[in-house]
Order: sequence, then structure tokens, then C-alpha cells
Amino acid sequence: MRKGVNDVDVWLLTNGIDAYNKADGNIGIGLQKPVTRLDVSGSINASSQIMVNYVPIASPIGTMSTDPSGWLICDGRNISRATYAALFSIIGTTFGAGNWTTIFSIQIIKVHF
Repeated sequence: MRKGVNDVDVWLLTNGIDAYNKADGNIGIGLQKPVTRLDVSGSINASSQIMVNYVPIASPIGTMSTDPSGWLICDGRNISRATYAALFSIIGTTFGAGNWTTIFSIQIIKVHF
């Protein structure tokens, strides 16, 4: 254990670059000063889905006849900023501002086989 930022106890693993901040519970992998609950420097290999702000960032696999619950087809449609607030907080108006107040556009992805 060593003293870290602002004299906070930080436990370093034997490799000297992974850390656990005892004061706030933050964990750093590949870095010594984690500032969020989990900070990773490098690639992540997950056996399950990875969430960003509670939105899954992996896509379902296979052919489906309807949209799975919580998923949208990327066809450029306008959607509600209130209903999809988590998605809007991540992509904002990147693919279109909709009406500039209550809706925004999602990306158009066309795949041809």
C-alpha cells in the first residue's frame, strides 16, 4: 500500500500499475490513478455484454423478424429524445437533429449481401 493523490490510500498490485483506491472503491487496470469506478488502459475481453451508460454496446447475432426489446433498426428514423434519453446522451445529434427539440435521428446502416 502507498499514499496516492491527496494522501488517499491506494493499493497497488504486484505489477505496480494496477490499483485499487480504498477511499472511493475505484479500480484501475493498467494505470495507477483510477478516477471512475473502473478505469482500463487497453483492450477489454468480456464473456458477457458490455454496457455504456446502461446501453449495451454489442449487437444481437442472427436474423430476427422484429426488433428485439430495447433495440432499434438503424434506418435513419427520428426517435424521441425522452424515450431514448440514454442513447441521445451518447450520440446526440451526430446523425441528425430531428426537430431540434424533442426528437433526434439515428444512423442509417445499409448492408447488402
